[in-house]
Amino acid sequence: MTTSNQYGISPAPRKATGGVIALGVINIIYAALFRLCCGLTSVLSTVFAAAFAGFLANMPQAQRQQMLPFEMMRSGPMQAYSIINGFVLLLLGILLLFAGIGLLKLRPWSRSLSIGWAVAEIVWVLISFAITVFFVYPAMMEMMGAEFPQGSHMVFSVVSAMFSALMSLVYPIVLLICLNLRSIKGQFEPEMAQP
Repeated sequence: MTTSNQYGISPAPRKATGGVIALGVINIIYAALFRLCCGLTSVLSTVFAAAFAGFLANMPQAQRQQMLPFEMMRSGPMQAYSIINGFVLLLLGILLLFAGIGLLKLRPWSRSLSIGWAVAEIVWVLISFAITVFFVYPAMMEMMGAEFPQGSHMVFSVVSAMFSALMSLVYPIVLLICLNLRSIKGQFEPEMAQP
């Protein structure tokens, strides 16, 4: 809400600076490319794995061994995790999309929503990393059997999961830092009335 000053003139509407515009655009792109697409992929891969269950059952064992990801997606805990992960990523993507649009329009709630998203994203990345390392990879090793050397493959899997988690943490941490810079934070504070 804009109030007029003592002369009855309304203040000019505030314009977003380059930093806020950049954060808004990056929020929208990150939400669309990474969170919404990854969420849809996670949910749809689980649905397709269930749809191909009959097809996989009729395959020869040698060919079925090459389709391990589909076999894993059909297992109960893995299927549940994949669906939950997909919906969490979709929700985070939608929130970030709204936050990005709000940042471009300098809506005060968009800064709070962006900070909330960054915290939720960090928490989910850490939870997802723990689930992957302690449950998903051991289940994969069990399904693969003696096809891969257990020790070296597990080390590679944990290192790749750690790298993926670290890469996933970069944007939320950068967003938290940028949104708390005085120059950006000041754009979302209410304007003081002129005496």
